[in-house]
Amino acid sequence: MNFPTNTSKEATSIVMNYTSPSPHSALHSGVKTWPADLSTIKTPPNIDKSCLVQGFNMLGPHPWDVKSRIGVESQPMKCASPYLVHGVGIGLQGFPDLSCGEIIISNSSLTATEIYTAVCKIYIQ
Repeated sequence: MNFPTNTSKEATSIVMNYTSPSPHSALHSGVKTWPADLSTIKTPPNIDKSCLVQGFNMLGPHPWDVKSRIGVESQPMKCASPYLVHGVGIGLQGFPDLSCGEIIISNSSLTATEIYTAVCKIYIQ
């Protein structure tokens, strides 16, 4: 991911080490998250990296309608705000043009939401 419109962000990558016969079967296998090395992820300083998980087809906690097709997100039941979604195929209700980048939600009313779009590439080996 490359964040061209936000100078405080640099290029970052999410390494998804997951074996599957095809991308379709990986996305539809029922596997949601798994532990992984998140050291390559650049996050804002107020995000606790130990609270992050990565996976496929993740949905954010209630009441937020936030999702990530492939990416990283905070575990809200384990850690306090802010809540982070970082990846490809992300979305938040009311922001239809967002498909790749980062969403940071600092409170339950969504009044302190930061959204950063990114240019994304997916490499499959």
